Amino acid sequence: MATINNDLTRATKVLKDLSSKVESLENNGVDLTNYPTKTEVNTGIASGVTEAKTYTDGRETAIKAAYDKAINDAITALKGVAPETLDTLEEIAKAFDNNPDIIKNLVTQMGTKASTSDLTSHTSKTDIHVTSAQKTEWSGKVSTSQLNSATTVSDPTLSAWLTTQAGA
Repeated sequence: MATINNDLTRATKVLKDLSSKVESLENNGVDLTNYPTKTEVNTGIASGVTEAKTYTDGRETAIKAAYDKAINDAITALKGVAPETLDTLEEIAKAFDNNPDIIKNLVTQMGTKASTSDLTSHTSKTDIHVTSAQKTEWSGKVSTSQLNSATTVSDPTLSAWLTTQAGA
């Protein structure tokens, strides 16, 4: 807003300088009949400044309204579907204070979750988890059905086994 006001101040100064130059020309006998009079210039300046101020005030109001809406939308999203009696931190804290069993139940439930060492042990088991590198490697392999369709096998036992493996 300060920048807009500075721009309006500069524009007003330029227009006032123009007005004084027009007056100087009139006083020196220059024929200005095809140019606006000093009164017309001053009226134009006043009108322009008023319109600019109205525009900037309207923009400021619109920006503030959009900003307020964005904040309110973010608060609403943060609250989610919480009941009205528990949609602020203060209300949640009071609910905890009024019911010590809540804390006990939360701690108990957290105690039933896997520990960090259990989680680390589980995720490090390479025989039950596929890594990205393994997935990429496997994606490049030829399937049994591709191998079977591209290969003629003369041994009937091997041919039957490959057909079974291919699911045919």
